[in-house]
Amino acid sequence: MSATATVEQSVVAGTPDGGVPARRAVIRWAWRLFRREWRQQMLVLALIVVALAATVVGAAVATNTPPPAGAGFGTAQDMATLPGGPHLAGQIGVLHSLTRQVGSTPLWLAVVEVLVGVALFVVIASTAGYVLAFWNFRLTFISTSTARFGS
Repeated sequence: MSATATVEQSVVAGTPDGGVPARRAVIRWAWRLFRREWRQQMLVLALIVVALAATVVGAAVATNTPPPAGAGFGTAQDMATLPGGPHLAGQIGVLHSLTRQVGSTPLWLAVVEVLVGVALFVVIASTAGYVLAFWNFRLTFISTSTARFGS
């Protein structure tokens, strides 16, 4: 009799961290998700394509549009059209004094004027919104000393 020693080797599939089976499970899950929600994905893709096409067309139109006919008064920020006549010198003098007055106002004062104007607008708009929101409501008191809004 002869004695033969056999050595068994264990075969491990994949990596020790379970990479292949986990990857296969994720791929199956992704394919199932795609089959179930492909309409939504196509809708999102179509919306992205439409938005991109609109952006490209808008940029092309904005680039190739010629300037309007009245856009030739240089880099001025304001324009005044005065009819010719005997009072032209007086009208030009009034405009010149107004621009001198605006130009001599300090920057901090202009900023304060704008902030006061914005605050005044917010106060007026908030008050008008409050009045419009509660136009037909009145405040009534219940005997348990709580206030209740009602019409």
